[in-house]
Amino acid sequence: MKIIFNGMPLNEQSQPIKSLSTNGKNLLAYNYAINASSAIIEHCGNFISELEFEIERTHASENEALAFVFNHYTTLNSSKSASLILQDEKTQKVLLEIPNAILSSIKINLLPLSTKTKYEFTGLTK
Repeated sequence: MKIIFNGMPLNEQSQPIKSLSTNGKNLLAYNYAINASSAIIEHCGNFISELEFEIERTHASENEALAFVFNHYTTLNSSKSASLILQDEKTQKVLLEIPNAILSSIKINLLPLSTKTKYEFTGLTK
């Protein structure tokens, strides 16, 4: 599976995705007529999607790994709301798209010759 954010592949060279999890919530509006027991609940038409995953990358040297950490972190943190796409590598079929995803959290662990990056994205879908 390919993951692409703002046109940038996050798992280039087909690195496997680890610990993928999703969470979805409907946005609801509560109209209280008299009290909570007589509230009218309405669906607002939007759905909050949260996607969390981790990618481990190998690097040729410790310097290359360190350079990746700073470049990747800087590049992603400068991104505003953008499209997040999960795509099947073989068929190129889009499995999930969050058109206005926001990188809500990024954590990069630096190991001697590898990095582990944990991404958390949030966005509205319909």
